[in-house]
Amino acid sequence: MQPYASLLANGKKRFETRYRRTSKRGLVAIHAGRGQYAPPTDEAQEKYFELIRQSKELTGISFPCLPRGYIVGVAQLVACEYIIDANEERAILTDKRNPESGVMEIRGEELQFGDFRKGRYAWIFENFFAAPEPIAALGKQGWWKTEVPDGWGK
Repeated sequence: MQPYASLLANGKKRFETRYRRTSKRGLVAIHAGRGQYAPPTDEAQEKYFELIRQSKELTGISFPCLPRGYIVGVAQLVACEYIIDANEERAILTDKRNPESGVMEIRGEELQFGDFRKGRYAWIFENFFAAPEPIAALGKQGWWKTEVPDGWGK
């Protein structure tokens, strides 16, 4: 959903938080659903409306103009880590890529871009590419195959 999809495509958001893990890795198209996000709690609603107010500053596009029902970019999905602890100031994730500490700490602005509650998962993205022209696409639940133009994500 927007503005999260555009934040991810522009590299402002590095983590997609979900209730389930994924073993998927590699280049992933970022699809902005046509629907409107409905925050589940008053706190989430407050954070969401603040993001909407900041959307132009964060993405370069005001919220009403953010594309919906489009692929808005691509990024590399590089890891999926379990959220082992969280509060208003930070989230602690497992980090199998870092053998010394074994954990990753998330602080600051990134926390408002996801649901970092303990017990959820953070899908970690790198190498972001925002689409110069979004591609209309019907989204689906789960993973689905699509074609993106040559040069995207390279």
